[in-house]
Parts: sequence; C-alpha cells; structure tokens
Amino acid sequence: MIKFGVDVNSERGIDNICELLPKLPLDAVCLLPNLEMCDAINQAMLSKIDSPEILLEAEDNFNCPQYFRKRINKILKDDNNTNVNVGVARTIILKIGSKAMLRRNIDISIGLVNGAIGIITTIVKDAKHRVEQIKIRLISGEEHSISRMDYKFVLMDNIYINRKQFPLCLSDGITIHKSQGLSFW
Repeated sequence: MIKFGVDVNSERGIDNICELLPKLPLDAVCLLPNLEMCDAINQAMLSKIDSPEILLEAEDNFNCPQYFRKRINKILKDDNNTNVNVGVARTIILKIGSKAMLRRNIDISIGLVNGAIGIITTIVKDAKHRVEQIKIRLISGEEHSISRMDYKFVLMDNIYINRKQFPLCLSDGITIHKSQGLSFW
C-alpha cells in the first residue's frame, strides 16, 4: 500500500493522482472517503483516455398507477445515486482502456466476482448499435464478456424498479467503504 498526501478537493491534487496512478500496477486503486472524491478521480482519469465515451443507460421498468408515472420517471432520470438503487448506476460512462470494477458476482469459478478490477478492451454491439456485451481483461490477464444483469429494488412504497444494466463502475478511485471486504495483494 502506498500512502501519499494529496488534496483531492483541488484540481492540482487530482492532477497529481492522475499522474501517479498509471505508473502503478493495474490493481492499484486510490482509496477515498466519499463518492464525490471518487467521481472526481474517475472522471479525470477517464478524460485522459483517448477513445470515445461509451454511454450505458439502464433499462428501467416498473408497474405503478398512472398518476405516479411522471414522478417515478423524474426520480429515475435525476437520480444516479448507486446507494439508493442496488449499487448499480442508471448511467455509466466508460471508454475502451478505462479501469472498471465488477459490482456483482457473475462466476466465482473464473474470477468474475464483486470487486474484480480490469480494463475495458472491447464493446460488442448488436445490429441496432446497442451495447450488448463489454469485454474486460482482468488483472489475471483473462478476458471475459460481461452482459447486462437484472436487478430489482424498491423506489417507494410498493413500487419496484426492474433495472437491466451492466454490473460495472469506474475504479481508479473507490471508497474506503467499498474496499472493505475486497482482497488487495
């Protein structure tokens, strides 16, 4: 573990971290106390990658009375807080070459577990140009295809959201809370 004192709330501090992270091993992450700081580091690192952004929008379905629909749609559109919605964001922005972490166990026997880190290598699209699969090369060197997964969560009393989204997030910076329970070598 490398410790360094940098003010991640300043632009200069973020730049310092962004210069250091690529020099470290792939499994190195920057542990931060809150999501805002993680977002700042992850967005700064993403902006340094010279490839097009890949926007992954969740497919949300719900069943509720008609008079709630407008309110529910607004909440879903405005809220990308992964703490509220089962740990998977409504909108994910990645790039080929970005560092990503799995947010769910997919296949434990091959290392596709919650917290596994890798690099996005390929985007597979269907005939309608919709992202169908994302290929990720794990630290072990193995490449795997990741598909959208189904999630269900409560948004408000008796209103359940069925979300279909890729179980990924950027992972140059992660919260200290998320790191608890992960194995770092």
